Amino acid sequence: MASFKAKDIFRRIASEGVPVRCMEDVRKTNTFSQLQEALALGDDNRPLAGKSSQIKFTDFSIRDMFANLVRTRSDGQPVGDAFVQEYFADEDGVTRLRESGAMGAVDYSVFMGITGQLLINAVLERFVAEEFVFTKLAGNYPTKMLSGERIPGVSLPADPDPTGVEDITIVPDGMPYKTIGFGQEYIDLPATDVRGLIIPVTRKAIFGDRTGLVARQAAEVGYLLGLRKEKRGLGCLLGMGPSFKEFRQFDKTEVTLDLYQYASATSGAGQQVITYATRDYPFYNDIPANPFTDYTNLKTAEQYFAKTVDPSTGEPIVIGKPFVFLPQTREFDVVQVLQAMNIWKLSQQGVNTAGAIFTTGPNPITQAKGAVDYRLSRQLRAQMVKQLYSGTDDGSTPDKVWFYGDFERAIKYGENWPITVTQAPSNSEAEFTQDVVVRFRASESGNWGIWEPRAIQRHNYQSTS
Repeated sequence: MASFKAKDIFRRIASEGVPVRCMEDVRKTNTFSQLQEALALGDDNRPLAGKSSQIKFTDFSIRDMFANLVRTRSDGQPVGDAFVQEYFADEDGVTRLRESGAMGAVDYSVFMGITGQLLINAVLERFVAEEFVFTKLAGNYPTKMLSGERIPGVSLPADPDPTGVEDITIVPDGMPYKTIGFGQEYIDLPATDVRGLIIPVTRKAIFGDRTGLVARQAAEVGYLLGLRKEKRGLGCLLGMGPSFKEFRQFDKTEVTLDLYQYASATSGAGQQVITYATRDYPFYNDIPANPFTDYTNLKTAEQYFAKTVDPSTGEPIVIGKPFVFLPQTREFDVVQVLQAMNIWKLSQQGVNTAGAIFTTGPNPITQAKGAVDYRLSRQLRAQMVKQLYSGTDDGSTPDKVWFYGDFERAIKYGENWPITVTQAPSNSEAEFTQDVVVRFRASESGNWGIWEPRAIQRHNYQSTS
């Protein structure tokens, strides 16, 4: 790994012979690109898949970076530690900087560019913290639309002969090919929002070389933004987010749906009456009385999926990688259900029943093609208590609800831009009134949206057992 000491960074940038007049000039240098690579960041400042950062903000001295990366405008040389000592040493430092004109005589471009890149890494590490389980489980959709977006689609033609009696796709010799139409479809996504916080670097932080303090501030900002994103995502999963709007080939007008369509426990799977039962392909994904206790509960879930039709094709919906998503409190239960080695089965009720037969065999879940995976979340339970149960926690009810399906297909984060760190210009009002030498703003813009409610199920909420 290349060296990235403050003096070395300045020397390497200067040796490239690229005139540095602003932040964009810094970003164009090879040294900056190498720093990004060491931080495992792409050109868009997103984490590079499969790579981890080799350096951290705390590996540097913020005072050393300031002394070596802030340059004088007269000759382009680093201001040096004497500059920090003379103007930052006492309470009158900022006043003397103003009076002497020293602030206008120095260029922050390299310092802000390199420091900002290190801060991005510090923010990102906590923005994508391990406990933000749902954010990693759901999908991501880059978009430039701020006020919401309509995702157009073209449905495939329905099979004109689903009975199979006559295959109209056959083209007899000398006869023309038959023409079949496509249907227009769309879904509407909610408007996005900008969220962000400011990370200040004060005069005292630089003089006292409090790199760790600035790094902690950056980490907390990243964590808070990531936490808020996770909570909003879980709210969407729980059915408390924006409604789902869609138009399918068989609809006459746009339809607004709740994420979950309730299936009554009094009828057979897939036979219940729902709000839009008159649609060609109604679906049922709020399954009652189905606790997560053994493989039969997953069997019930798959029976509902088997009766769910993809409205774009008219065929049974195709579910990608299925996940079971539960509160962290169910960890031991989910391991027992999904990873049990053997299953015992009694052919008749009661061990003393005449003719009762015990049989044992491998767990059908582990033997099934494409074994089911699971994810656990402490925040899931907390949000169920707050949003589904209005803050009431009886100690067990929130633990009985579980979710199943293809989360990446069902819910996506419409992202205008990822977590981004930008710098305020020098000589700002905050510098004069608050001793804030440099300010960095961490922000991201987006919103959670429902893409395909048929690909996800909520179990045991409407009626628990």
